This record gives sequence, C-alpha cells and structure tokens, in this order.
Amino acid sequence: MRLCEQKGEGEKQKPPVPPDRLCGSQCPTVTNGGVIEALVKMAFGNMAGLNIKNISLNELSFPFYGSFLIQTKKSYDIKGINNITEIAELNHNQELSYNNEKVSLADALVLWQSPLEHIFPSKVSGESIIIKPQDYLQRSSLKKAKVIIKPQVTVLALPGTNCEYDTKRIFEHAGSRTVEPFIFRNMCVEDAYSSCNEFAELVNKSQILVLPGGFSAGDEPEGSGKFYVSVLKNDK
Repeated sequence: MRLCEQKGEGEKQKPPVPPDRLCGSQCPTVTNGGVIEALVKMAFGNMAGLNIKNISLNELSFPFYGSFLIQTKKSYDIKGINNITEIAELNHNQELSYNNEKVSLADALVLWQSPLEHIFPSKVSGESIIIKPQDYLQRSSLKKAKVIIKPQVTVLALPGTNCEYDTKRIFEHAGSRTVEPFIFRNMCVEDAYSSCNEFAELVNKSQILVLPGGFSAGDEPEGSGKFYVSVLKNDK
C-alpha cells in the first residue's frame, strides 16, 4: 500500500482504488498543518507506520491548499495521472520513517494530544458504572396536574447550529405553539449574560425545549456538546 499526493491543478482523473489499510480519512485534504499533518493523522487511525519519501522537508510542512492525499494499492499504476507523486508507503513497525530518521507513532500521538490533555483528557480514571436494563411492566399512576392542549416549544439556536426554523415548522405542523427560535448571543460577555437571563425566562414558560443539531463553536474540540452544556448548566 502507498500514499500519493495529488496537486490541485490539472485535469480531473479517476482516483485510485481505495485501500483497506489505514483507518484515517480515505482522501484527506492538505491544510495549514501541511502534508505531514495529514499523513500522521491517517497513521494514528490504527497506528500503521509509514515510510515517507520523494518529498523535501519544506514540502512536508508546506500547506498545499487544494491538494489531497490518496491511498492506493501498490499494484495500481499512477504513471498516467497528472500532478501526482508517490510520497509514502505502509510499514508494520508503528513508526514514521523519513531520511533514515524514525519516530515512534506512540510517542508522536502523546505529543499531539498533550497540549489539551489536561483540559480534555483522552482517558479518565475511576470506577465504571454498569447500568442494568430494567423492565417497567406497569404504567405510572402519576397524572399531569395540568393538561396543555398546545404546548409551547423553545428552540435554542447556539452559534453554529442549524435547522432551527425547520424544527419550528415541524412542531407547529404537529400542533404546538412554537415561539421564534431563541438566538443565543455571545459577541461579548454582556450579550452572553443577557442571553442566559432571557433564555431562562423563556424555558420557564415553555413545556418543550428543543436542541437542534449543528457544529456549535466550531466543534473543536467537542465544541458543540461543551457549548450546550455550558449554557444549560448556567445557574439561571
């Protein structure tokens, strides 16, 4: 198995046969981290080592925007494809090899995770809790204190979410009394404080709270879930 870099220029060509050896993206693009970042992330997928070749050190770290990496089998012929260079091949040593220099993938993974490890630990120590399934054979005898014919629905719109108005329309079609999606403002600290207060008042008047999907706060790392939690855990 080998890895080839395809530059963004030239005619479109039929891509090589997809491989089955690396667990990373099948066709990653090269971004600001350069070719080496894309290669390493692919290798981290199942800790498959790579022998890197036919590329200079400067080219490895250069952000070739518009380029992408293709995984192919060794038997695939790339001679007839424009702007493509073979730059790596798979090894089974769990290491990155370049110009007689070798780096352990395990060490590289620790180094890559270390900047945020103390904030978002990849492993958490503690006892695991096993939740056993339980059957409920009888319905609860509790009754609603108040029957609401048209429940009010609050749709929370956080930075990066989507489908708020689609969600609103579906609930209204089902018969609810939906208000306009609440847009959480976070351009400054004062906006965030006022949004929390307004949101709390709106939730207290509603019977259903809807959290739409999306990629809140860029989702880096886990931005969407953590942003939701920060808002919902507010003292208000």
